[in-house]
Amino acid sequence: GPSQVAFRSLELLLLGTLVALFFRLLPPRSEAAWFGFTVGLCCLFGLHTSRAIFVATIPLGHALLLICILLFGSLVLLRQRPALVVDVSAAFISLVAIFHIEGGILVAGVWVLAGACRWGAARWRTAGGVLVVVALYGAIRVLTNTDPLPGPFYTETGFLLQENLSLEEQAALFTGREWIFYGYNALSTLFTVLFSEPRAGVFLVADAFVNGTPVRAWQLANWVISLGSTVLIIGFAFDRWRSRDRDALRLLLIGGMVLLLNAVLGYLYTRDRIPGPAGACYALLLGVAVEEAWKRRAEFRRGARRTVVTVCLGLLAIGWAYRAAGTIVWTRDTAWAVRDEWTDRYERLVPPSEDSRTNALRQLLRERAVRRALPNPNNDPAWMSEFFERKH
Repeated sequence: GPSQVAFRSLELLLLGTLVALFFRLLPPRSEAAWFGFTVGLCCLFGLHTSRAIFVATIPLGHALLLICILLFGSLVLLRQRPALVVDVSAAFISLVAIFHIEGGILVAGVWVLAGACRWGAARWRTAGGVLVVVALYGAIRVLTNTDPLPGPFYTETGFLLQENLSLEEQAALFTGREWIFYGYNALSTLFTVLFSEPRAGVFLVADAFVNGTPVRAWQLANWVISLGSTVLIIGFAFDRWRSRDRDALRLLLIGGMVLLLNAVLGYLYTRDRIPGPAGACYALLLGVAVEEAWKRRAEFRRGARRTVVTVCLGLLAIGWAYRAAGTIVWTRDTAWAVRDEWTDRYERLVPPSEDSRTNALRQLLRERAVRRALPNPNNDPAWMSEFFERKH
C-alpha cells in the first residue's frame, strides 16, 4: 500500500544520504581519491557490522542508520568555519542522536572531543552546549524511566568458544568479577570491527584450532581482508604522526574514539550489529588510508616494489568488493527468513488470538509478506555456502 511505498522511499532516502555524506568526506577528485572512495564504500557495505544498518527488517537498523548519518554529518560540519550556527547544529544533532537511541552518545562524543581540542569548526562553547544536551538527556531518563536497570548479566551472549552463554552460566562464572566479563565483551566488540573476529563474541579461529571446526572460504577471506585493512590503517596512522599531518591525525583520533566508545557500549553482551557506527568510521578511515597508499606508489623508484604495492592494494579492493557482494547474498537470505516466519513457521510460532481484529491484522500482514515470490536459498548451489556467509 501507500504506507509501504512511503516507508521504502524513506529507507532509500536515508541510505542515499549516508552514501552522499561518505562521498562528501572522501571526494574523488583524483585517481587515488577514486580508488580510496571505492574501497571505503565497499567496506561500508561489506563489513559484517554494517548489515543491520542496511536491512530494513531489523528495527535497530533504522536507528543505527540514522546515527551513522548524524556521525558523518558531524564530520562534514567540522570542516566549516567556527560559527554560532555550527554550535547550535552540534547541540541539535547530538540531541536527536541521543534521544533516538542510547548509541547516539557517539555523535555527542565527536563534538565534545573536537570542541575540547578546538578542532575544525568546534570550540569550547560547542563542547559545552553538547554536554548540556547530554546532561538533559540523563536527567530526563532518570526522572521518567520506570524500567528497572539491567542487572550485571543481561542476556545470552557468546564467550570464547561458546555461542550462547546463558544467564545462569554467566552468573556462575563472573559473579564478583563482572569486570572481566564486561572487558571481554568490550574487546570483542572492538576486535570484530578490526579483524572480523570474534563473531558475536565467539572466536571462530580458536574454535577451528581447538575443536577442529571446519573453516569455510568466506571466513578465511574475511580474516585476511580485515587484517590487511587494519594493518594499512595503523601504518597510515604512524606515517601521519611522523609527518605531523594535523587534519589526518584529527580524523584518526575521532575515528579511534568512536571505535573505543562504541566498544564500551557493548559491555553487557556481544552482537555483530552493536558496533555498526564504529564499522562506518572504520570504512572511512580505510578509504583515506587506501587513497594515501595509492599516492605513495609513485615514490618507489624500483618497479618491483611499486608492482607489489599495486597488487596488494588491488587484491584489497577485490576483497572488499567480494564482501560487499556477500552482504547482498546475506540480505537476500534475510528476506527469505522473514518470509519463512510468515509461512512454514507461522502456525508453530504464533497461536491464534482471542481477538478477531488481531487475527485479521496478522492475516493481512501475512498476505503482504508472502505476496512477492523470492528465490529459496536452499536451492542455491553448495559452493555459495562455502564462499558466502549465509543466514540460514
